Amino acid sequence: DISYFETYTREDLIDKIEKKETIIIKKDDYEYYIPFTLEEAIRLKKEHQDAVISSGGTDLVLTVTKRKIPIRKIIDITMIDEIKGYRIDHRNLCIGAGTKIEDVYQITKTYFPALSEMLGRFGSKQIRNRASIGGNIATASPIGDTLPVLIALKAKLVLSSQNNERIKTIENFILGYRKTDLTPDELIKEVIIPLSDENTITKSYKISKRTHLDISTVSASFSLKLDNGKVRDIILAYGGMAEMPKRAANTEKFLQGKEWNEKNILEATEILKKEFSPLTDARSSADARTIMAKNLLIKFFEETKN
Repeated sequence: DISYFETYTREDLIDKIEKKETIIIKKDDYEYYIPFTLEEAIRLKKEHQDAVISSGGTDLVLTVTKRKIPIRKIIDITMIDEIKGYRIDHRNLCIGAGTKIEDVYQITKTYFPALSEMLGRFGSKQIRNRASIGGNIATASPIGDTLPVLIALKAKLVLSSQNNERIKTIENFILGYRKTDLTPDELIKEVIIPLSDENTITKSYKISKRTHLDISTVSASFSLKLDNGKVRDIILAYGGMAEMPKRAANTEKFLQGKEWNEKNILEATEILKKEFSPLTDARSSADARTIMAKNLLIKFFEETKN
């Protein structure tokens, strides 16, 4: 009886239901599923391949409110406890994909300040308490706040299906504009971030019109390890510069093994400006984005030089 569901808030209703079997709500041509186990969510995803997965819904709701596109079938995975929380395992920080951004923000203050700093500017606290880390990754947005940092941190994902689990680097998980390597019967189970050694420097940056509550114009996260003043390992990951978060591979290759000095950095910025073909849109022009990308690399150098 749909009138019963309309009488209570979603949270009140779920509290009254014994959490064993999937909740199914149907009205007209709309369907809404709330599974309580990862196994059941994967089964539903495979069975209803036209359904949209919701893991907080902060990005998903814009489809309705901004684009005016109705969502007729939703699988809501926010009640699955087994994909929430974190643990330290074999020198890795393992975070459940359903863990809320606010919780990840607090967790990573100790382990990964660069990620925590970026998450501190992730929407409002209300949004951070709804959005999940897995949901933000799965949207594969070119301006997703978490993705450049996770690429710089060499993070991996555990992808679960009915018969298998596989591990994929986030860099290889994102295939294009809002396109991922997930198969029809897979969900993100966990995010694995290696605990880097103390000699690795990682920083994150976000340029937006407002300091808080704003979408990135350009974002970046850089990871650097030096050996006697020379670059031993470097990752330059950018958001807002291509159809997906992307590394400046040619610039990294140029800097590898070179002295970490101003001369080499300025030469690197000349390579960097040819790495991407950013768009011109309401937030910025392509030329301005290129200048921002170069300036962020210079800023990183100024903050890390001896």
